[in-house]
Amino acid sequence: WTDYSFVAFSNQTGEFLGTCSLGPEKSDSEWGFGYCVVKEHWGKGYATEMTKALIDFAYKKGIRDFRCEVAIENAASCRVVEKCGMAVDCESSFKKRGAGIVYPSYIYKMHLE
Repeated sequence: WTDYSFVAFSNQTGEFLGTCSLGPEKSDSEWGFGYCVVKEHWGKGYATEMTKALIDFAYKKGIRDFRCEVAIENAASCRVVEKCGMAVDCESSFKKRGAGIVYPSYIYKMHLE
């Protein structure tokens, strides 16, 4: 997504934590998002914090429908989006850029009032 891209830093140390972005999918009414946390910071809640911040940011812009695709084998990211209120809508697959590897995936969706 090129609409909104963010870089995350620690409030305490200023250390780089990762990146996240979001923007409209096929229609402007449903927005997708993604995040990437530096490996040494996995499991510390930063992905959940980023995801909640992305959803809140988009919600304040009037977005109510969200979508996120997660590799089925990435159990940690599945838990992150589930903790943020998303649920599996269907199964799919995607090809990792630059690697040519195809991953079975879940498409998570959420509608907020």
